Amino acid sequence: MLDREKQLSLVRVLARSGRSQVLQVARGPERLALKIVFTDGDAQARLAFEREAAALSGLDHPCVARVIEHGEGPTGLAWLLMPFYDGLSLADRLRTGRPLSPRRAVRLFGDYLAGLGALHEAGLVHRDVTPQNLFIARRGKTTRGVVMDLGRAWSEPTAHASAGHVAGLPAYLAPEQLLGGRVDARTDVFAAGLCLFEALAAKPALSGVGLLDVLDRAVPSLTDVVPRDELDPISRVIARATRLAPDDRWPDAASFAAALARAAGGACEEAA
Repeated sequence: MLDREKQLSLVRVLARSGRSQVLQVARGPERLALKIVFTDGDAQARLAFEREAAALSGLDHPCVARVIEHGEGPTGLAWLLMPFYDGLSLADRLRTGRPLSPRRAVRLFGDYLAGLGALHEAGLVHRDVTPQNLFIARRGKTTRGVVMDLGRAWSEPTAHASAGHVAGLPAYLAPEQLLGGRVDARTDVFAAGLCLFEALAAKPALSGVGLLDVLDRAVPSLTDVVPRDELDPISRVIARATRLAPDDRWPDAASFAAALARAAGGACEEAA
């Protein structure tokens, strides 16, 4: 339960959706984020809250948003108290219409993949890796990538998508999610690859593609969209991450991150 001797005071509303809102709050000098979920009469909203609370409460990694406290009220209200991260989502950054530099993209995605790797090591699959859920946290002059919103995370031994029930944004879903197949770390690798493509191209890889098209249409090459020779090594790494068959992708977030770091050496030097 919240420490009643240290009352929270509202600073501002950070985000709102149909069933939840995120507030910046203060507890004494401490800045925090309070996520409130309205679960009354909504089994899916309650399940999402329980998943996120369970997933985040058991993790302590600098690249995954952590939970300080969580609980439920008597009237269908549930809450998560988390550190406040100053910064913006990758989605908000890309709304400027400008791509990230290769150097910055590689550094941030090294953080995101480290966070996803920590989730996978804990037996969890995020299942909703999108630019909106990848945060660029600022602290002074430094930035760090932080993975957020585990409302759709599943334990890997039971992680199967439901055919006919698509959870998440279609433009970032792997084929196995659309077909109701087994999801695992490679599902998050696919989505992270699409997010990295978008970060470097300033446009989604699968923009304008329908759900069924994803199943038989390969993700385009980054260098076909952004014709810069220095991006070719990174483009090849993204191509493997976003292959349609899970067995053809990088097997986990760590191998994706290692390949990206190797490929980025030349790209960052040429683009500097």
